[in-house]
Amino acid sequence: MLPTLTGKEHLAENINRLYKAFPNERFVGRFEFTKPMLIVRDLELVKKITIKDFEHFLDHRVFIDEKKDPLFGRNLLSLKGQEWKDMRSTLSPAFTSSKMKLMLPFMAEVGDQLVHTLKDSIKKSNSK
Repeated sequence: MLPTLTGKEHLAENINRLYKAFPNERFVGRFEFTKPMLIVRDLELVKKITIKDFEHFLDHRVFIDEKKDPLFGRNLLSLKGQEWKDMRSTLSPAFTSSKMKLMLPFMAEVGDQLVHTLKDSIKKSNSK
């Protein structure tokens, strides 16, 4: 945490370094000052936390301030408590496995468009 506090390392880099330091662990914990933080590494554990046992994990750390970014500040990772539970209940029906299968071709197409746009942008920046 010290490299982050001194400005030598971004918080995301610090968390990524911690994540990679324990490749054989299902999860890793640490404190950010007085608040405990859990980094889950195991996909099955992530599924259990986010689907089966979600009611026990209502409060998350705020990643994006809703006042500064009203759109992204209201995503599931930013909401807490009852507000998170209500939003999850609203969104869950849209993300059933059958609906996700229907969305897959569209998501692949949009992903291809993004790759094409990024490649064009790289070519333009390299030609300058």
